Amino acid sequence: MYTYNQFVQKHATKFNKLSKAEKKKRYDDYLSTSPGTPIRKTANLSSMRRQANPGFNPRKGALSTLLSPCASHYLKALTNPWGKFSELPCIPDTISLPSYKFKCVTRGSFTVGSGLVGYVGVAPFVPVNDQPCVVYTGGTYAGTNFQYPAAGVFTAVNDSPFTTADIGNMEFRLVGCGVQASYFSSEVFRAGLVVLHRDPLNQAIPSGSNSASLLAYRTSTQAHATSDLMGICYQPSLQDQLSYVHPVFPQAVTLLFYVEGGNSDTSWSYEVVQFFEAIGNRQSPTASHADPVGMGAVLSSLPVKNSTAPPVVTQALVTQQAAVNVRKSFSGVIQDFIGGVGAGIKAASQIYNSDFGGGMKTIMQGAYGSNTPAYQSMGYPAITGGPIIEEID
Repeated sequence: MYTYNQFVQKHATKFNKLSKAEKKKRYDDYLSTSPGTPIRKTANLSSMRRQANPGFNPRKGALSTLLSPCASHYLKALTNPWGKFSELPCIPDTISLPSYKFKCVTRGSFTVGSGLVGYVGVAPFVPVNDQPCVVYTGGTYAGTNFQYPAAGVFTAVNDSPFTTADIGNMEFRLVGCGVQASYFSSEVFRAGLVVLHRDPLNQAIPSGSNSASLLAYRTSTQAHATSDLMGICYQPSLQDQLSYVHPVFPQAVTLLFYVEGGNSDTSWSYEVVQFFEAIGNRQSPTASHADPVGMGAVLSSLPVKNSTAPPVVTQALVTQQAAVNVRKSFSGVIQDFIGGVGAGIKAASQIYNSDFGGGMKTIMQGAYGSNTPAYQSMGYPAITGGPIIEEID
């Protein structure tokens, strides 16, 4: 650790024009970050927290997402579409065309039938309000597994601003979708196994599926009947599911909240949320945003198996993993950038030392100054004359 005089003498050139008070302040700042001081210990603690959690920001004292706003909204649409959004989400890929963004909500309830099975299923790719996007069981359903269509199974539509007749020259893409449900009948009769199922390719769930066949998919998970909200969220699986398409109907049921072994005539409430982007001339578009790195980090962080945790918890965990993935992505970019800069410096040094170097030497003197560390670190000898530019930390 330097004394005050040693510190000032070491930085004599930099401190030449500073007042005594400013020099003292610089020395105090130096002491505050020296080993063994309380502030230094705090910095070390922050460093350890950052290593354990790459998203930790010591200034905020909380998780730093490292995601752009558009990537953060996209992540939320895929993990917690029921949450509050400051703006409607879009897919932050390179197709950042202006689009009309809208949200659809469908609410209702389903009932466990006489076969002790009940469910609500979702066809997430339905962007219009006159085609069924939700199927659910009523009290008259007698099936012992998932059947659709079947007696006692009903359909519901969303509140989209479009009808089938409106979309002749429009194309859509699904940004996010999810269905969540909870038991609301008498606690005395609460019973049954809940299966949260998402088809891994977003294809139609076969009629005749039961808990055993649904749980054979690695994307499915199970839980006991509960009055707590549980949900299933859509995830894109194929490139076509990220592109604009003109929808055809009917659309397949790919998300399923399935109850087996419950008491008949017990009911569950559900809520379905969908986010879409649309292009065409029916509505006024708004700006979209591109963030391929953030989008890649989000998609690579999504869990394969559906979580039974509250959606806000899933959102936080995926956000943390996405922050790690963004950091990894940028670390590679920075390494490549440094490597490119190093190659450029080496090439410039070779040119400088060649016969052409006389002119180059004059240029470098004028631009950087002949006695600066930056100039000399590039392999150039110190030359008298020319402007002197101080190094900036």
